[in-house]
Amino acid sequence: SIYFLMLSDYFKNTVYSILFGIFFGLGMITKIMFPVSIIGPLMFYLYLTFIHKDNLIKKLILNKGSVGIRNAIIKKFINLGISVLLGILPFLFLFLPRIKRMLFGITNEFLEERIFNFGFKEIFFYIIRLVDSQIFLVFSAIFIIAFIFLIKTKPKNYKFLIFWILIPVIILTLGDRTIRHSIPILPAVAIASSNFIVGINNRKLKRI
Repeated sequence: SIYFLMLSDYFKNTVYSILFGIFFGLGMITKIMFPVSIIGPLMFYLYLTFIHKDNLIKKLILNKGSVGIRNAIIKKFINLGISVLLGILPFLFLFLPRIKRMLFGITNEFLEERIFNFGFKEIFFYIIRLVDSQIFLVFSAIFIIAFIFLIKTKPKNYKFLIFWILIPVIILTLGDRTIRHSIPILPAVAIASSNFIVGINNRKLKRI
């Protein structure tokens, strides 16, 4: 779904927008926590598409630009709407009863235990688990250095990786702190680490 999101060219391409919606829907059906795994890249693309890149929302509201520009903006909104419908409707059809049970099951005890219970372990839960349960110490050290390197050097599309990693971690930290739910961010961790390793100029260090 992330692949087709990127190919949609900021929702300019209708075919890839539809494919993104289809695979987004399949992901929603497969795993109820799937939205958390894609929310970072999706938020980044929505920000670039409608706010940062050309400030399309402002142009549409203020009726600025040519008819062609306004039509292009409307087309992006339509493609986004199609993607959202394709992604959400199958999920709602299949899981609406379960969603109702989940919402009614949110009690004060649950909120106190999960949402408002914060200490050092809760705040750094996923960083700790990254080290001791997921990619372990050596690769975690490489990733932490790589993440700092990523922010400092600002390579192309670095913000995309930051959104992909941080947004899900923040959401999961505030909510259901379960290790398996953070698995979808591991490809972004691998990409950031690989980018750092490839960028090392010292041959001996790179071989290590």
